[in-house]
Amino acid sequence: MTIKEIKAKMLAWEDFYGHDISDANSIKEAKTKRDLAEVLREHKHILEQEHMDAIRDEEQFEREVGLFYI
Repeated sequence: MTIKEIKAKMLAWEDFYGHDISDANSIKEAKTKRDLAEVLREHKHILEQEHMDAIRDEEQFEREVGLFYI
């Protein structure tokens, strides 16, 4: 795929949760496939952080209701 084609797909893409890649400007300004790969890696990092936040929130709820250590 050409860089132009990849950019178009990335700008139209939604992840599993229905989010688009929030850093659209970096996609538009990218000059190389490596630049585009870095944008995707950053989006993956954001997804990982969201996942960990959700787990911490659930664990906090377990503690709140006294079920964490059962």
